[in-house]
Amino acid sequence: MEKNIIIDECKELIDLSIFLNAIDDGSIIAMGLIPYIGFVIKEAKKWIGSSNSFIMSGKYNYYITQLRLKNKYYTSDTKCNFDNQKKSLTEAINIEKDYYSAELNNVGVYLINEEYIGNTILYSDYLRIFRDTKKGLYESSEDILDLSIKMGGALCEIINLLEGKKYEFATSNIPLSEIKSEDMILDTCFFYKGDINKQVCFNILCSIDFILYVLTKICSVESTLLFRAKYLSIYHAVQDLKELKIFPNIESSLINKKFRNDMAHYGLFKYYDNTIYANLPFYGIVEERFGKSFYEMIPVLNNTMEIIQKTIKKELGLKI
Repeated sequence: MEKNIIIDECKELIDLSIFLNAIDDGSIIAMGLIPYIGFVIKEAKKWIGSSNSFIMSGKYNYYITQLRLKNKYYTSDTKCNFDNQKKSLTEAINIEKDYYSAELNNVGVYLINEEYIGNTILYSDYLRIFRDTKKGLYESSEDILDLSIKMGGALCEIINLLEGKKYEFATSNIPLSEIKSEDMILDTCFFYKGDINKQVCFNILCSIDFILYVLTKICSVESTLLFRAKYLSIYHAVQDLKELKIFPNIESSLINKKFRNDMAHYGLFKYYDNTIYANLPFYGIVEERFGKSFYEMIPVLNNTMEIIQKTIKKELGLKI
C-alpha cells in the first residue's frame, strides 16, 4: 500500500527534475525542493529497511538526513533548538555576505510575480552540510552538483527496489546549482539588518510562498507529496511563529501532532483503526482525521497558508 505512495512520490520528483532541467531558472526552483527530496529519500530508506544501505550511504546519508530535517523549519528539530538554529542562520549570513553589500543590508531574494519564493540565506541554510569548510553557495558548486547527481540516482534506486525492475530517467541529476547574481528573478531585500528573528520570519514566508506559487503550479492536484508539503509547512510555521510571539488566526483543530507524524513519515497507516480505502489518496487517513476528503482539505490548506503568509507580511511591513 504505502509502497505505491513512495514510488509515486519518487517518480513525481523525477518528473519535476526533468521539467526544471528544461526551463530557465530551473535550478533556483530546484533549490526550494531540497527539503522534500531529503524527506522522500530518507523516509523511503527507513521504510525499505537495512537492505537499502547502499542508497546514499556514508557522508551522503548524513547529507540527506540533514536536508530532511529542514522540513521542520526552526523550532521542531529536537537535536538543534531554536537558539542554535538562529546561530546557524547567522553563520550562513556571515558566509554569504561577501556576495552582497559589505554591511549586509541586502539579501539575494527570488520572486515570481512579486511573491517571495526563496532567498540566498535560506538556501545556504539548507546546504549547511557543506559549511564545515566555511564555503558559501557560490563556492560549493562542485559539492552541490555531486549531491544532485546522487539524489537523482537514489530516487531511481528506490523505485528499482520497490518495483523490482530498472527505472531510469533522461536527466542524470536534480538540477541544483549555485545561484548566480544575474538570474532574472533576483532582487534585493532588507530583512536582516541585525535582527535574526526577521530573517527567520522571512525564510518561513519564502518557504510558504514556494509551495503556494511554485509547487502548486507544477504538481498535480492529486499529488500526495504536495499535500504533505502544505500540511507540514502549516504545522511547523505555526510552531515557529508561536516562539516569536506571532499568532496567525487559523483553525486550531488543523494543528494535529498525530497527523503531522503521518505526513512526516512513511509506515504510519497501521495505527489507524477504521477501514482503509485503496482508492483514496493516503488511503483514507485524511478523511478519518479531519472528516473531509483529501480534495476538500486542499482549499483548507491553501487558505490557511495564505493566512500565515499575510500574518508574516504584516509583521515585516510588506504589502499584502
